[in-house]
Amino acid sequence: SEFAARVMVNKTEAAMWYNRAMAQGHVGGLFNMGLCCHKGIGVAVDLARAEELLLKAAQQGHLGAQIMLGRRFEKGLCGIQDEARAARLYRRAAEQGYAEGQVRLGLCYETGSGVPANPAQAAELYKKAAEQGDAYGLVRLGLLYYYGQGVLQDMARAAKLFEGAADLGHVDGQHNLGLCYSEGEGVARDMVRAVELFRKAAAQGHADA
Repeated sequence: SEFAARVMVNKTEAAMWYNRAMAQGHVGGLFNMGLCCHKGIGVAVDLARAEELLLKAAQQGHLGAQIMLGRRFEKGLCGIQDEARAARLYRRAAEQGYAEGQVRLGLCYETGSGVPANPAQAAELYKKAAEQGDAYGLVRLGLLYYYGQGVLQDMARAAKLFEGAADLGHVDGQHNLGLCYSEGEGVARDMVRAVELFRKAAAQGHADA
């Protein structure tokens, strides 16, 4: 159709502009051209070229490239699974103050993926992300306080962190806060509030709500 043809032309033009930006040394051009090669947007799919461009962008400090490559190495989507390399990429993003990098590096420390397990270090990273209003950072930090891993167990603080995530619409925050209300952990028991939170989580597809 005419619409489909117009979309294809726009994608091709976008790839052309990203290529020009890349040639001029713009790190965003490297990243966007890497995405084009990865997804076949305006160019043929070329995963090897995509990885090469994303790696260059990551080395130049591009946050999106660091996270994307980190996830691919963590999941073994770059030909090999390299959790240590993933953790290094997440660290670079975390050191730039990027909340997602802090959370992903925190998960590495919490689970011992690519780095020695260190729940206290995970808690510090989650706290930095939570202070930026990152919902998943709030959830992960809340879980550490709930179970007393890397921090002193504090149910009230856990519930407060879950509440912060729930207020941001995070499904795990809603579910976990619902559990707190249903069991009276960290908050006064309130089944009406618990059911309300479980319904919100269920509406977002939470399997246990």
